[in-house]
Amino acid sequence: MEYRYGDMKRACLFLDRDGVINRRPDPERYVRSTKQFILIPEILDVLHLAKAREYPVVVVTNQRGIAIGSMSQLDVDEIHNMLRTLLAKEGLALLDILVCPHDDNQHPWRKPNPGMLIEAAKRHDLDLQRSWMVGDHLTDVYAGKAAGCQTILVDHDDPEGAADFIAHGIAEVTQILFQHLESCEEPLG
Repeated sequence: MEYRYGDMKRACLFLDRDGVINRRPDPERYVRSTKQFILIPEILDVLHLAKAREYPVVVVTNQRGIAIGSMSQLDVDEIHNMLRTLLAKEGLALLDILVCPHDDNQHPWRKPNPGMLIEAAKRHDLDLQRSWMVGDHLTDVYAGKAAGCQTILVDHDDPEGAADFIAHGIAEVTQILFQHLESCEEPLG
């Protein structure tokens, strides 16, 4: 299925998962099971805004725990099924979830490399130049920049000035996006 408005590809909102959509068990870890998955309530406002502005949402997440054996692909799938169910209860949906299970920083899909964003653009006919990447680490920002997206870094310092915007919490992400997301002129699909 091809999504466009007018004659242009559509923009997208890319989100990292752990630390943006859900809380991390602690700053150095990631969620390994549905028992650890706690949705950040303010992300719902971000997703409602994206829906209102007709921006599809794609999750792009490094999950090296699969490669190192601390979780399985089935664990990740169960977490994502739970996420989709929680969002459906709010009238929200994700266009796609892309997962990099690799531990090799040279793998094109592993952020800071832009492979997942580029793949999503190919799959869904997205305009990366008009899209946004929101993440809680500089690797997310680097991936977004390498793909040509605008970037928002959440709850971290940016000593290099790599991110386009810094947000102190997910609520501030909503404010930034409210000011900067274009509104679609025609309905999608």
